[in-house]
Amino acid sequence: MSQDCTRFFLVIVQLLVTGAVLPVVGQDSWKLEKENGNIKVYTAPVKGSKIRQFKVTASFRGKLATAEQLFRNLSGMSDWYEGVLEARLTRRISDNEAEYLLIYKMPFPMKDRVATIRGRIKTGERQIFVDTADFPGTIPHSEKDLVHVLKMWSTWEITSKSDGMLYVTHTGFMDPTGPVPDWLINMKLTDVPIKTVTNLGRMLESGKI
Repeated sequence: MSQDCTRFFLVIVQLLVTGAVLPVVGQDSWKLEKENGNIKVYTAPVKGSKIRQFKVTASFRGKLATAEQLFRNLSGMSDWYEGVLEARLTRRISDNEAEYLLIYKMPFPMKDRVATIRGRIKTGERQIFVDTADFPGTIPHSEKDLVHVLKMWSTWEITSKSDGMLYVTHTGFMDPTGPVPDWLINMKLTDVPIKTVTNLGRMLESGKI
């Protein structure tokens, strides 16, 4: 993959720029739903939606530089983000801002989902922050038969501490659009974040991208 393609996945959306509005959640609104080792998944209500948002926290031994390389590798996202079939760059806005297509695998007989995403990156000496959100982009003809996800967002915050650990917080929300059974929504709110962060942690600790 070209150097340009590897540079555009890490993204942080400035909400006033993109127009996305993320729900404000009080600390006491998060409900612990599931634990797996040091990984914890919480959910909280979203105003105007029956679907809840999630937050997953974890810590892994690793280097921030490895995390940055991993997030910059857009084409490799399907290797660790559970349920993502493909992440495809569609437009470079700047070195720190991009638009891309996400294709999600859904259980048979439901149709797979597709979303158009815009975001930016903010990095610091000890932290990476990623913030992504949907925008009304064009769906390519090859994905016209897929269901278009119209409302989703996510954030990643990875902080390096002096103890050599990386502390990860991932939050997100997706309305899959169309009739989707409750069991599937519940699975995606708990099991999918755990699998995703577990995969991420394995790569961080191995140092191999």
